[in-house]
Amino acid sequence: MKKLFVTMVVMMVAVSSIAQVKMPDWFGQVVIVNSDSTTTVLEKESGTIKAKGSGLGMIPVVGVLEKTKSFLIIKGESSKNIFPAGRLTFIVKMGENDKDPRNMFGVLKFEVKKKNRQYQMGEFGLIGGSKINMDFSNVPFEVTKYNADSYMVVIENAEPGQYAFYIGDLSKISTFGVK
Repeated sequence: MKKLFVTMVVMMVAVSSIAQVKMPDWFGQVVIVNSDSTTTVLEKESGTIKAKGSGLGMIPVVGVLEKTKSFLIIKGESSKNIFPAGRLTFIVKMGENDKDPRNMFGVLKFEVKKKNRQYQMGEFGLIGGSKINMDFSNVPFEVTKYNADSYMVVIENAEPGQYAFYIGDLSKISTFGVK
């Protein structure tokens, strides 16, 4: 009888801690699950795509060797959402969860340069060809279905840096940083 009572108490505590997790409200919204089972909505920031050349294009003969790189740029050095390094758990609301989530969203790690965050999307050149990054996720993560319309995303051992969830629209992405 005592074991049954203890088991029931443990189950009630586990269920109540899960019930405290507030789900994202909108399609494409991402929340992080904090250690106390509360959630924080990730800030959506605007991204722009810019191309940058080496400047050799104006020099005859050498200009043929020019490579142009395209970047997804977010203004500012850091997201307002900063979390400790280690295991991070997110919930992504997608409206349904019967499709392969890796075809619907990804997690990007950015480089910080000149007071901006940037992710290289491609490199183009007349000689040497082109390299286009078709995988809009350079951060490994595990994903499982969560409720009827969401996914739970776990990043194990998140390292310090600037990150974003890409969900179909590069102009509005959910950003976070890791310290």
